[in-house]
Amino acid sequence: MKAKVERGSGFRGVLDYALGKGDAEIVSGNMSGRDPRTLAAEFGLSRAARPDVAKPVWHTSLSLPPGDTLTPGEWDAVASDFMNEMGLGDHQYIAAIHNDTDKQHIHIVASRIGLDGSLYLGKWDAKRAIKLTAELEVQPRLTVPKRPKVGPPPVATTTHPTFKISLMPGDTPTRGALQKILYRTLSCPGSG
Repeated sequence: MKAKVERGSGFRGVLDYALGKGDAEIVSGNMSGRDPRTLAAEFGLSRAARPDVAKPVWHTSLSLPPGDTLTPGEWDAVASDFMNEMGLGDHQYIAAIHNDTDKQHIHIVASRIGLDGSLYLGKWDAKRAIKLTAELEVQPRLTVPKRPKVGPPPVATTTHPTFKISLMPGDTPTRGALQKILYRTLSCPGSG
């Protein structure tokens, strides 16, 4: 599952996009509106609490790998868990499903402003969203994409001619030697 997080200034435009596709359907959220106009008016309630916030819109899309699909009920659970873990579960939000590409996905539109006037700052929210989607991938029915193999970091080698010239006869590049020793030590259990 992949996440893409964005912020914006207007709810109506993103709602038109999220709900404007032919097969778009609201699958999750805590709002009563079902169309962009009504939802924009509802989002106006939180926006009115903090007119000083230039970008009150929090928009993310969560997409599955090609061929994977979830039912609307499963997407509801994923969106709800995602929003709670991101710290936006009590803010106004809706999630709409799209099936217009080979990757089924949802668009979540939320207000960064809580109805109590609190503001979601979302420091590092894109990084947190990526980490959270990796955790959500272990849900039944989701394909966990192949991750790159984790192995030792490459050993640094010095190829810069100036460095080689600066070595005294008999000297060795110590950084690379230290990396090799450290890797050998860490890769052998019980060799502390």
